[in-house]
Amino acid sequence: MARVFANLKETPIRKSPKKSASVNYYALLGQYLTIIGEEKDWWKVIPLNIGRIGWVRKADVNEAPLFKIFIVDVGQGDGVFIESSQ
Repeated sequence: MARVFANLKETPIRKSPKKSASVNYYALLGQYLTIIGEEKDWWKVIPLNIGRIGWVRKADVNEAPLFKIFIVDVGQGDGVFIESSQ
């Protein structure tokens, strides 16, 4: 199954594929969303580790994450690597 990433600080996941539909929950920026369906400008998604099915506008998600953070503990000091998709 394909995955997309929430692109807004709080990306609304709605109960149906309409802007006027009530919000089921909010996906946080960068959260994985697994695509399980499609209708015009909307993806039917399930967020990782939440399990509540909902609808998100295609314009509100990205196919690649904005960035990744890697934290490394080598025993003598820690390091952080940041990988940007841009």
